[in-house]
Amino acid sequence: MLNQLTVTLIHEDPKFSAQLSALLESHQMPVTTISTIDDLDENNINTSMIIIHETFPRLNLKKLLIANKLHRNALTLVLTNAVSGSYLESLLDSGADDYLTRPYTIEDIYQKLLSVYRNGILKPRNIYRFKDIILDTTTRSAFINDQVLSLTEKEFKLLTVLVKQPYQPHSNTTLFEKLWGNAIYEDQTSL
Repeated sequence: MLNQLTVTLIHEDPKFSAQLSALLESHQMPVTTISTIDDLDENNINTSMIIIHETFPRLNLKKLLIANKLHRNALTLVLTNAVSGSYLESLLDSGADDYLTRPYTIEDIYQKLLSVYRNGILKPRNIYRFKDIILDTTTRSAFINDQVLSLTEKEFKLLTVLVKQPYQPHSNTTLFEKLWGNAIYEDQTSL
């Protein structure tokens, strides 16, 4: 199962990249290493998992995470030095599947990668796109024009209903059933 996993490692330290690549390749996971911004084409990363160091020089991390959601939906693990809860939450809101904070070892990264992979398999990702809107129902995140939306639970459910079936009219009853679980509002004439 893991031999189907291809990894792109985005890290500026060649020694660290070589060590992690050797470990992953010993587990039959092909690794592509990117060590400079010139080697990185954000729109053409063809992989099933991305491991990225947050301080990679001249990289807009959040933009890369959102582009990943939009174009390929690879599982992402961010290696970070930060411990701020709000920053770590913003990484997840921007599209990271998980993160690992320092101090960590190469083995810790491998174990976290397995965890992210298993969660991705156990919770299949449903991503819906409509024009400039992207919804990820697994992580409950929404983006419009590459910006993260802060939505309440009901707002997210409503947007999901509308994006999953664009151009389709919905009755009030149907919307109430999908949002609250029952048709509180009985008006068959409104759309």
